[in-house]
Amino acid sequence: MKTILRNFSRDTRGATLPEFAVVILPLCCVFFGLAQIAHLFVGHLMFRHAAHAAARMAIVGASPMQPGTFVGDEDEPRKAALEALGYWTEIPNPRIDDVQTHITYPQADQYGPVTLKLTGTFHCVVPLGATLVCKHGVVQMTSEITLPHQGARYAQE
Repeated sequence: MKTILRNFSRDTRGATLPEFAVVILPLCCVFFGLAQIAHLFVGHLMFRHAAHAAARMAIVGASPMQPGTFVGDEDEPRKAALEALGYWTEIPNPRIDDVQTHITYPQADQYGPVTLKLTGTFHCVVPLGATLVCKHGVVQMTSEITLPHQGARYAQE
């Protein structure tokens, strides 16, 4: 009996399985965590692009005769942001939702810069990566863009 136990304790066949089990969990955590960070980074870039598109719409939609006022639908900048986000906002599985815009037109100088603040909720979707990177599976995104007013200075008659 002692011989069998001695031979069993010296047998190294199958020793890679416990080593693999020890290494696979941290390796998966790193891989899925990096995948979620990359997804979050691309979402942030798309969100900044959408903020720029919405700010441009706010400037273009501004009245050239009365700077600081918006001509047209007040929801146009938000629609421009949603269009710029593209498939990131598609139903039934939106990655970014609850997109809101807040436009600040210049008060003192009617031809001054226009500031747009875009806010939204990013949903983390990578398995295991969302748990490691995102709190509660969502990240609140905010992007603020300031662009110069594009209106021409018309002479008063």
